[in-house]
Amino acid sequence: MRKVFVISMSLALGLAALLAAPAVAAKPFECTGVISNQTISGDVTVPPNEDCYIERATVEGDVKVGRDADLYVYNNDIDPTRIKGDVRLAEGAYLGALIIYYDSSDMDIVIDGDVRAGADTRVHLDGFSGPPSLPDLEIKGDVTVDQADSLDTFAAIVGGHMQAEGVGFLSAHLNDIGGNLKFESGDQVYVRHNTVGGKCQGQDNVVVDSHSNVVTGKVRGQCNCVSGC
Repeated sequence: MRKVFVISMSLALGLAALLAAPAVAAKPFECTGVISNQTISGDVTVPPNEDCYIERATVEGDVKVGRDADLYVYNNDIDPTRIKGDVRLAEGAYLGALIIYYDSSDMDIVIDGDVRAGADTRVHLDGFSGPPSLPDLEIKGDVTVDQADSLDTFAAIVGGHMQAEGVGFLSAHLNDIGGNLKFESGDQVYVRHNTVGGKCQGQDNVVVDSHSNVVTGKVRGQCNCVSGC
C-alpha cells in the first residue's frame, strides 16, 4: 500500500509541475509572400528585405515588419482584411494599407491597434473608396512616426492620435482623427481638410501647407483650421 501511495504522489507532483510551467508562446507566422483568405491566430513577422501581402485575411496578433521589408495590406471586394494587434515597422520598412476595390459599403481594412514607425520608414494609408462610402480604412489606435521618410494618409479613420516628428514628407488629407494631430520638425508638410477630435499642433516645420481643418480642441502653431476651433 505504501508503494502505491508513493507512486500516486509522484504522479500528482509531476502533473502539478506540468500545469505550473509557463506556457510557451506560439512562434510568429513568417510572411514572405501572400496571406489570403485565412486567419492567422498569432503574430506575423516580415523578415528583413522581404515582401508580405495581406489580403482578405485576419491576423489576430501583431504584425512586425523587419528592416527594409515591405508590408502591403489590401481589401477585397468580398471580405475585409483585419489586423487585431499593432503594426510596427523597423528601420527602412514600408507599410502600404490601400483600398483597391471601390464598390464595397463596409469597412474594408481595419487595424485594431497602433501603427508605429521609426527611422527611414515609409507609411502610406489610403482609405479612399469613392463617394458616398469613403473612407474604408480604419486604425483604431494611434498612428505614430518618428524620423520617417514619409507619412501619407488620405481618407482614413484614426481612432486615436496622429503624431509625426522629423518626417521628410507628410501629407494628411481628408482624414477623421479622433484624438490629437501633432506634426513637428518636418521638411515638407501638407495638412488639409482633416477632422480632428482633439488638439491640432504644428511647429518647427520647414515648408507647411495647412488649411481647411475642422478642429474640436485647441489649435497651435502651424496648424490652420477653418471651423470648430
